[in-house]
Amino acid sequence: MEMTYAKSPCLEVKLGQIPAYIFMMRVNDLHYIKYIAVRGRDAEEGAVQRVLSPIRLQSIEEYVLKGNTFYTPFFLNWTNQEQSIKVEDGVISVPLVPNSAQVIDGQHRLAGLERAMKKDPSVENQEVMVVLSNLLNTKEAASVFLNINTEQKPVPKSLIYDLFGVINENEPELPLVRAKDIALALQLDEKSPYLNSVKMPGSMRGVGIIDLSTIVNSIKPLLEEDGAFKKYRLLNLENQVTVVLNYFNAIKTAYMKKDMWHSKLSNPFLTNAGFIAAADVLNKTMIPKCVEKKDFSQENMERLLKLDETTLLLRADLKNVDGKMQRKIIAKYLEDSINNDIPNEDAYKF
Repeated sequence: MEMTYAKSPCLEVKLGQIPAYIFMMRVNDLHYIKYIAVRGRDAEEGAVQRVLSPIRLQSIEEYVLKGNTFYTPFFLNWTNQEQSIKVEDGVISVPLVPNSAQVIDGQHRLAGLERAMKKDPSVENQEVMVVLSNLLNTKEAASVFLNINTEQKPVPKSLIYDLFGVINENEPELPLVRAKDIALALQLDEKSPYLNSVKMPGSMRGVGIIDLSTIVNSIKPLLEEDGAFKKYRLLNLENQVTVVLNYFNAIKTAYMKKDMWHSKLSNPFLTNAGFIAAADVLNKTMIPKCVEKKDFSQENMERLLKLDETTLLLRADLKNVDGKMQRKIIAKYLEDSINNDIPNEDAYKF
């Protein structure tokens, strides 16, 4: 039987010391030749992949079915020693043989594309970019995988609104996307008081303290049309993250003086109610106060908050009240702390 090839113009490159070819390939052909070797499960040279995440697969499938494509390449390692890839006059010929190309990077995207193909057959004719290496050993494959997945950090999705001014800043999805980026900064930034404390979707039970959805929904009002970030022209992602981190670190400082910030039994800001209330005060009161002084530093926020470590609000103060009332009590505590230097009516000049 005559061998069938997928042919495409290609660019021959060297990634560090690893020779590779860059070219476009039909999704269906790529799906036909690829396979996944999972580390710890498959005893194979170059097995570096992880077990697939069902949540991420569903997200990718929905993304593809909305008509989107991928601009980043799929990195594969050709492992079939009986059938070789051929390159002649700038054209690569890839034998269409099942289980011949091991996926080094892009396994979730490929699996998501496969799911999308079952619902929309036209997906199989889409073309994606492929970087194909040849007969890498385990050490080489691991080196490539680690470079892609650790050294190159993904860019926050909402950063595109900062980088490309041609995109409408009133894009309806921007507040939600940006709120999630800020929430991820709270989870991942080493300076965050909520480092590794966010309950991420799909995380194991008991991992995390505050729900990701709570943080996103609490931050989102700051980013909407009448929110403080928009009102006071705080539009840059980096500045928005800094404001949020400085504010919650200012609250943390007072509780750290009593060594209670990390105590889930004592600290009301390690609850969904506490975060919601604090974010609301940030939006309505703290940011306008900082604008007056043109100072969003943590030190200024600490001065404005004036939290007295001898009279800290504790979770014990919230006993026997529902979540709504807890939010009111926590917000009032912060508001009163910020406004405790406002004079009485008789001190004003009329």
